[in-house]
Amino acid sequence: RSTTPVNITIKNVAFTTELKIDGPTNSNILLDHDSWTNVGCHSIGSAARLHLIYGTNTTAPSGVTVEYSSFVGGSAQGIQMGLAMNIIDNYFAHIYEGPDTDCHTDPILPECGSSPCNSPTATPSVIKGNLFYDNADGITDFDGGGRLDIENNVIDTTTENTGIDLGSDRASSVIHNSLLNISRLAAGIELTSKRGQTPSTGTIIR
Repeated sequence: RSTTPVNITIKNVAFTTELKIDGPTNSNILLDHDSWTNVGCHSIGSAARLHLIYGTNTTAPSGVTVEYSSFVGGSAQGIQMGLAMNIIDNYFAHIYEGPDTDCHTDPILPECGSSPCNSPTATPSVIKGNLFYDNADGITDFDGGGRLDIENNVIDTTTENTGIDLGSDRASSVIHNSLLNISRLAAGIELTSKRGQTPSTGTIIR
């Protein structure tokens, strides 16, 4: 776990545990061609393989980019972030709960909630050019986040869960994505909200 890191490149590393980055701002951190394979949430003591923890100045971008990396197998979710980051050209495959039914298994889970990261002045997270194959779901932001730029991703899943799920969304852009083999019991893109939360607003789907 690192605090206030800057100007770091982590390349060609095969992780077997969680990587936490705590509260970075404009940090210029690059994760390039790294891998997290068959990582279980109970084996690492947390839900996420790459965890970008909430910071105090959440309207600013974290400066963290993960690219050309793979998140394959296991019950731990792929990436969880409470700050804006770039997730570009990565591979997410075969991420399921299995026997770990109390685990999160989302390949990408933004967790902004009601904090300043979804304000009109906040920098959006960029989720672009990723391939999702045979996972429990795809990109999920259930709790009122938003400010996501979701472009040119391919999500191929036959589960009963939604490919892109943006609950109580605030002004995300969902542009030129391909959603394949979506179950008849699921939605390709969902913008509904939990009970008691506000409806999605300002979302662009093109």
